[in-house]
Amino acid sequence: MKLPNKFITFKESSVGKFVIVLDCLKDYDLSVFKLYKKLVTNKSGIFKTVDEFIETLDYLYCLGKIEITNEGVVHYVKND
Repeated sequence: MKLPNKFITFKESSVGKFVIVLDCLKDYDLSVFKLYKKLVTNKSGIFKTVDEFIETLDYLYCLGKIEITNEGVVHYVKND
């Protein structure tokens, strides 16, 4: 996990990417592929590699912020 420090900005860190992924999922669920395409197209290539994208999804899943169905649909978990 890339954490922000004096060399890595918040936007470049994994934590900064959490916010952007969750913003995309706030209104409706997306498949993993559509989510990746949306982030690469609309956010001017926020992820340098697919590995960074999958790693970010892994962290969000472990934190209980997203769920992924057997069909590959990503769902934002709203914890109140």
